[in-house]
Amino acid sequence: MRLLSVLVDALRNLGRTEASIAIFKEAEQAADQVDDKCLALIGLAEGLRIASRYEEALETLDQAEKHAADMPAKIRARIFHLWGGVYFPLGDIKQCRTAQDMPLKFARDSGDPVSEASSLSGLGDAYYLQGLMRDARKSFDNCVAVARKNELGRIEVANRHMIGWSRIPAAPQPAQLSDQGGCEPQAAMGRGDPTLRSARY
Repeated sequence: MRLLSVLVDALRNLGRTEASIAIFKEAEQAADQVDDKCLALIGLAEGLRIASRYEEALETLDQAEKHAADMPAKIRARIFHLWGGVYFPLGDIKQCRTAQDMPLKFARDSGDPVSEASSLSGLGDAYYLQGLMRDARKSFDNCVAVARKNELGRIEVANRHMIGWSRIPAAPQPAQLSDQGGCEPQAAMGRGDPTLRSARY
């Protein structure tokens, strides 16, 4: 499954999201172990979310959760994080917040910095959607701190500008520009990366 995920990531980087969806559908049907089926469903849901096929993504995540009871904490965190990532563009404030409240505990239990940073990012999105800008800014601050500490450049770049956006209702423009400008060195490394926009999910 690990090699399959590497192949699918390469396809997504090339903009071939539908091809990645097809591969994970086949992998899910062929899986004879619960763990493999769960991972295939998560990969499928990721592709469906990128393709804006939100209802299918939600149904797929429901299936993944049914197989996830004995999976590692970071896998449970990934499922809830993706749920929130689907509800966010749908503008479903209640469901987005409910989903994003869950993964941070799983992520911290797992000790995986990628899961923790991603979960903090998702929680920031949920607060942002609710208009709770102070809480959103705190979550994005913490996300960027975890990303920087663990050299997770793509996650840092994808979230740093959200610190500035979450200051808009309460702070003068120079502070916003400072936060956005602060990621310029990392952004220079990420320019041209077609997957940068999805680094937060």
